[in-house]
Amino acid sequence: LGNNTADKALEANKKKQDICGIKIFMGSSTGNMLVDNHATLNRVFSESEMLIATHCEDERIIRRNYENRKALKPELQPMDHPLIRDEEACFESSLLAIQFAKKYDSRLHILHISTEKELQLFGNMLPLEQKKITSEVCVHHLHFTSDDYDRLGYRIKCNPAIKAPHNREALWKALL
Repeated sequence: LGNNTADKALEANKKKQDICGIKIFMGSSTGNMLVDNHATLNRVFSESEMLIATHCEDERIIRRNYENRKALKPELQPMDHPLIRDEEACFESSLLAIQFAKKYDSRLHILHISTEKELQLFGNMLPLEQKKITSEVCVHHLHFTSDDYDRLGYRIKCNPAIKAPHNREALWKALL
């Protein structure tokens, strides 16, 4: 779902009995599906009656980090990936998605939580069936840390990036 295809997603909203939800890439990941325009996000969150699932990374922060890394060393290595797609990029995007969801009382599911800081945005005060905002963690964020880039290189490169060890520990604690 790119910024220019919000109309298609909202049109699909009318056929919601056939669709489980809308996935939004708030950070670039695969192809040209980036949705980072605030007006477009506002429209999707305000008009959608179905689940909105988000891949949360702040594109502006990613681009800034990328330029900073390239200025330091033109040949990037796998261990640069979590420095480019850092904790701040994930937190800021997740926070924005939650702000939109709360503003419009939308049902939101944040995919691939990868940082300890993002966990601050969630709580277990309500039973699951009453929650409007939920999240998940992927197995690779529970198994690997940024220390593993030295050994495994691009084989563990994913988005959001695998982060520093303290994040893995926090994710396990939150999951359990």
